[in-house]
Amino acid sequence: MKANMALPAIALLLCLIIGNSSVSLAGDSGEERTIPVIEWGCWSCNKRVFTFTPDSLDGKIIQHKDPNYQQSKWIILKTRSPIKKCEKMFDGAHIFDKKREFMTSGYTIMTQADSFVVIKGGSAIKAQINKVQCVGCQKGAYAFAGDDLDQWGVLSMSEVPAVFAMKSGSKIGTCGKIRLPYGGSFLGPHLFDLKGTVSMSSDTVSQNFGSFLCSD
Repeated sequence: MKANMALPAIALLLCLIIGNSSVSLAGDSGEERTIPVIEWGCWSCNKRVFTFTPDSLDGKIIQHKDPNYQQSKWIILKTRSPIKKCEKMFDGAHIFDKKREFMTSGYTIMTQADSFVVIKGGSAIKAQINKVQCVGCQKGAYAFAGDDLDQWGVLSMSEVPAVFAMKSGSKIGTCGKIRLPYGGSFLGPHLFDLKGTVSMSSDTVSQNFGSFLCSD
């Protein structure tokens, strides 16, 4: 994975030095679905939510039927507020059934972050997380492993690739700190280098969600 993150930066710089204002390093793989998640449905109110594998909301577990447990342990990824109570049950407790397990992308999680539930005090999720840093401005961030942050598509000296801050949903700004040799122009795109891969619980992902990036 480190080679996958580092090579685009090196190749882009070489191509721009020899005079190309834009370059295609390789065909971008598009929406990278590398993150294992689970979809859950409340049998009473039909609410659909998602968790990172292996976080469980299984209603067959006695503790998971306790409304106080749900309100103290189950929180929304983006807002860190407690899950909304079930409107069909007198005590507000959801009874969730597992609907399916599947792979998704960081971009999809970004667009549905209000529907992702994380568990306070939970164990590590299955998905691995990359620590990345721009070689120019030194901006540090996290990205789910498998997301190339659009560094394998067509890159331009001035245009910023479609990389987003996952919490806000907005496209990140330019770097402007990488300058070509011999008094050349400053590059617009961030060039991210992999600094390591870490494991996190879903709660820790939520706590650091403002530092997560993804590509479309």
